[in-house]
Amino acid sequence: MTAATFSVSASGRPSLTNQRVYRPGPATSSTFYETHVVTGNGAIIFSSNMGSPYQSSCRGCAVGIWESTPGSPKPPVLLTPDTSAWNEHAALSPSGRHIAWISSQGEGFVPSSQWGRTLRTDWWLMNPNGSRKIRATYFNTPNNPGIRVICAEGAWNPYGTALLATVDVIQGSNSTTELLELVFRSPQ
Repeated sequence: MTAATFSVSASGRPSLTNQRVYRPGPATSSTFYETHVVTGNGAIIFSSNMGSPYQSSCRGCAVGIWESTPGSPKPPVLLTPDTSAWNEHAALSPSGRHIAWISSQGEGFVPSSQWGRTLRTDWWLMNPNGSRKIRATYFNTPNNPGIRVICAEGAWNPYGTALLATVDVIQGSNSTTELLELVFRSPQ
């Protein structure tokens, strides 16, 4: 991951300065990083295949949600310990009390280079320290035979009462992408 200062000159030319490379944990040439959010205390919540038994054979197919603070001597913390699941797209609620993310946990996903043919994900919620994981959606259930759903990016409304989410609905050779609003009974 690279951090930098972005600026635009008076003539309108954009530039990056003060570039800093940050590689949390044991990075190798096959390490995948995807940043999601910076918390109020400066920690970075990101997805990575670090520690996955599939790290070198399937870049990005078995990823976890991690937290790390740049410059801290503490090692990154894996918030989603199932290293054979696909965990991605973490979104911190406005209150900072919950993280919503997508996961293949419980879906029988087997990481492979053909992940796009088998991946199924749903939305989950957890506390920022990784505790109290709760499944929020059940798009992929036996009640939906022949349909496979892959949840993707999401963004909270300013009140923490709803998450605008992207879902890909796959049925046979047909695929549609939809935006939906997940509404919660109380602010998250």
